[in-house]
Amino acid sequence: MNDKIQWPLIAKYLSGEGTLQEINEVESWMVADTGNRELIEVLKIAWNTSEPEIQTSDTHCLWQQFSEKADHISGLSQSPINTLQRSPSETERKTFSVFFIQNPVWRYAAVFLMFFLATLYFFTADITTLLGIKSSAALKTVSVENARRERATLSDGTIVTLDAGSQFRYPEKFNGNTREVYLTGEAYFEVTSHPEKPFTVFANQAAIEVLGTKFNVRAWQPEQRVIVTVAEGKVLFYPEQDKSQHSVTLNQGFSSSMRQAGLPTPPRRIDIQKSTGWMNNEVYFEDTPLVEILSQLERWYDVTFETRDSILINDRLTVYLADKPLENHLVLLGELADADFVGKGRHYQLIPR
Repeated sequence: MNDKIQWPLIAKYLSGEGTLQEINEVESWMVADTGNRELIEVLKIAWNTSEPEIQTSDTHCLWQQFSEKADHISGLSQSPINTLQRSPSETERKTFSVFFIQNPVWRYAAVFLMFFLATLYFFTADITTLLGIKSSAALKTVSVENARRERATLSDGTIVTLDAGSQFRYPEKFNGNTREVYLTGEAYFEVTSHPEKPFTVFANQAAIEVLGTKFNVRAWQPEQRVIVTVAEGKVLFYPEQDKSQHSVTLNQGFSSSMRQAGLPTPPRRIDIQKSTGWMNNEVYFEDTPLVEILSQLERWYDVTFETRDSILINDRLTVYLADKPLENHLVLLGELADADFVGKGRHYQLIPR
């Protein structure tokens, strides 16, 4: 997704009808600029407050809802959207995303709404406060290069260790009653206790809330899931937009995972050393697709892998990789997957035997 705002793609993201690739495009666009994320948060307010009983893609009803949420702006009730005819039956209705893309009238109406919200966003200084959104402006960004690892110390004394390829955003100073940070990748948090000011990590549509503890978060976008493991204390793990109904409490020695746009799994006891071994250049994979293992090696050794065998790349392996040269790992993985790694420079091709 380029810098130009693509409204159809954003609409599919907000409606939950986007593909995994489209969701990733929007998420990457949000991470690239704090203003992009704030704009999406503003739009979520309008989108997510729709009446629950409207389950179909009735654009007439949707337009009426949006106009009401915009305080009945003068002229909206006369929008061309009102000239659309409702389908005679539910089964004949198109999905919202398809209708949005193919029907120019709805696109124009949606663009008008987006323009109105964007105008509020850019010209009302306190719009985020007005809508109950905490501003993420002036965030510092740490982007860790492949084959490196970095550590960040936050203004409250919290220490964050970041794995290769990770991106971490945080305010230079925590203001207000919360401490909020944003992660893409993997990091180990040693959070300074401050009961009056909860610490929350946002990662791939998930949130991890703590008061003071040590825990690991794995949130690589290609893997489409977030894994949280608690080393000390306890954390609250939940979907970013659904804290009240689907949160999971994790105590020391327990872990939970959540698929993107899904729900956290029940807590399960886990070996902490295995989950945090990456900080010592060790990693444990249990019943893991080969593609995820290779992605880890790409980040650690700054190389790339290619394979044209979809069956091979999805083979699930259980393996322990210690702090050794890359070639040692490739020999081991080749034996387990019954394949050969043919290298040229920093690029390797995986070929079945």
